[in-house]
Amino acid sequence: MQDRMYELARELLRRARAGNLEWQESGYPASYKVFFPDVALTISCGPKSTSVFETEKTYYESCQLDLMGEAGKTVGSLLTTFNLYGGATDQEEEEMHLVLTEIFDLAAAQVQDRSINKALEYLRRE
Repeated sequence: MQDRMYELARELLRRARAGNLEWQESGYPASYKVFFPDVALTISCGPKSTSVFETEKTYYESCQLDLMGEAGKTVGSLLTTFNLYGGATDQEEEEMHLVLTEIFDLAAAQVQDRSINKALEYLRRE
């Protein structure tokens, strides 16, 4: 199951980079959802920590990708963790953590941009 979730995460990143996903706030802090006809995916990351070695680098301590089935229940999940002092537990998890982090950042940026654009549109009407 883990390999399939890794495959799902990589494909999700490919689509997120292409900009052809419609991310929405999930209703929970630091969490975003994308809906498809029969399934939904939620990405969440946090909390952020700044490396004492690289003051400009910020890392999420954990990221999670959840797959919800038709009934809205979680049917698959991928959790990665990153320790600022020791990295991830293994190379594959570290790669997946970077994948989930990028997905999360792309989703957050899309939601933020859309909200700013809507607010500007409302303000400029009057």
